[in-house]
Amino acid sequence: MAFLFISFVANAQPISVTSGNQDDDTTPIYGTLRWAVDEAISASDNGAIPQTITIDATTVSAITLTGNHIIISNLDLTIQVKGTVTITNNNTTAGTYARVFNVDGSNSKLTVNGDGLVFQNSKTAMYGSAVTIGGGASFVAINTTFSNNEAVPTFGFSYGGAVSVGSGSFFTAINTTFYKNKANAGDGGAVFVGPNGRAYFYHCTFIENDADMQNAGVQNAEGGSVAVSINTMFAAYNCIFVGNTVGGTATATNQFNATNVVGTNLVQSGDNTLLTVFGDAPPTPINNKFEPLCITTTALTNTIQTATGVTAAFVLQHLAKDQAGNSRSNTGNVTFGAVENQQTFTLTVASDDATMGTVSGGGTFACGSSHTITATPEEGYKFSHWMQGGVEVSSSAEFTFNLVEDTELTAVFEVRKITRIKKINVKKGRLIITPQP
Repeated sequence: MAFLFISFVANAQPISVTSGNQDDDTTPIYGTLRWAVDEAISASDNGAIPQTITIDATTVSAITLTGNHIIISNLDLTIQVKGTVTITNNNTTAGTYARVFNVDGSNSKLTVNGDGLVFQNSKTAMYGSAVTIGGGASFVAINTTFSNNEAVPTFGFSYGGAVSVGSGSFFTAINTTFYKNKANAGDGGAVFVGPNGRAYFYHCTFIENDADMQNAGVQNAEGGSVAVSINTMFAAYNCIFVGNTVGGTATATNQFNATNVVGTNLVQSGDNTLLTVFGDAPPTPINNKFEPLCITTTALTNTIQTATGVTAAFVLQHLAKDQAGNSRSNTGNVTFGAVENQQTFTLTVASDDATMGTVSGGGTFACGSSHTITATPEEGYKFSHWMQGGVEVSSSAEFTFNLVEDTELTAVFEVRKITRIKKINVKKGRLIITPQP
């Protein structure tokens, strides 16, 4: 008798974080984030079974570590956050291990999917005060904010105020905001990508990050938002880089130091007043999120480049909504950055003379949406052109454009010229019409 043996890998049950109490790395407290990671490691069967940790803001809205960072090693871990949850490492000595996570090893992957996840106010020595990635590991941040994290110098240097990507390692950020992070005496105000590292950004927003130059005599800092080293990959799609500085100075070249950026549609501004994107002053953050003005571009497609272990389909799936949970088009126009602009604008259309022709297509519509307005002449008249603010903008009776502001358009009509016939002759079988002058 033959026997058939079938092995099953059970789906791991999510592990819930139920306590935001401060904890160190000596004896993790039950229900804390550090305890949950230890539980995930134990249940992972040496990394063979992916694990999930859940954090619900109705139970835990703030997590503070007081000891060394949490190590993610030989583990495929997803942390799913619901609601606004802040995580910080409050190790006041800013030691080398005072960040939140250290993701290490080629068999290690950490994915954080934050409905309102904020890494903030961490301070660590030298590398990435929120997360470091090394040894070929991968870190994926979705709908996440990194705010006011600082890498302070050790031996005169610091790299990546929020995130540091080590050699051969991968960082993917989707719908993620980097705000006021700082590399204090080093490169990459928000992110540093080391030799042979890989970093990929999709609909991300970088605002007012700073690579400082306290030790300018030792080195010149680079990359107010992102700094990359040799043999790196830096890909950015539909991202905003604005107001990022080197030593407090914002110029176009100070936004990031990469010269060969793979990707498309980067909104950059080196102006301290942020005129290109946000008007005369930086926007006020709401839950660490920023809504740009209505500057539109096309939705991304599966031609985007991705990190090893991350597919284009995965990225596009998570781009269907923005960081604030608003729907984002996957076929039409979208706005730049982590949060889609939710403004509506009024489109007003009029005829310069209602007896000559009528118009249609006006109304109130979403930012960046495509609209067609139509001018229809009455009998004996013809359409001439559309006017906006005294300027001719189109000679097409059916005019299609993207609405990015309140717009008023006037259709101009004119009398259709009638040709009067003076006489008709037939000559050698040909009909000859002579118009009246």
